[in-house]
Amino acid sequence: MSYAKTIGLLILIVILQLLGSLYIPLFAFVDLLMIITLYFAMTRGELQGALMGTVSGLLKDSLTDLPLGMYGFAYTLVGFLVASASRKFILERNSLQFLVLFLSALVSSFTLMALIWVVDFPIRQDAGQVALLHALLTSAAGILFFGLFRRIEGVGAERRIKGVAHGQIL
Repeated sequence: MSYAKTIGLLILIVILQLLGSLYIPLFAFVDLLMIITLYFAMTRGELQGALMGTVSGLLKDSLTDLPLGMYGFAYTLVGFLVASASRKFILERNSLQFLVLFLSALVSSFTLMALIWVVDFPIRQDAGQVALLHALLTSAAGILFFGLFRRIEGVGAERRIKGVAHGQIL
């Protein structure tokens, strides 16, 4: 995917996230920027997974009242970890992708909570339940969006997933 398409996709994702959250209350728990980060991590490797995590996280930071860089750090960490894991395991099945999305959303949420605690920002009383709901809804939406992203990119993305999983550079 070219840089122009990637930037366009990020802008579209942010607009969809904002509009979806306005009109569908549960959509506020779906994290589309995390989904795109994990898709890039699974299909392109550590560098692009971490880079997309940084960009997506900073975009998310700009939309929240948290100190700048909190989401950027959490998404970069998750993007790099998922890309590293996808080199070792084949993540083509929807059930495995759901599990990776779910665990990644939890890791991101708990990393964010730890960072919030470190900077002495107030943490919600129900943060654990919110993190679990966030992980479940993001994972379910992620499976749908992964199929959409594959269609946007074409068949080449599936070959990249296989190549990255087997340690090949395509």
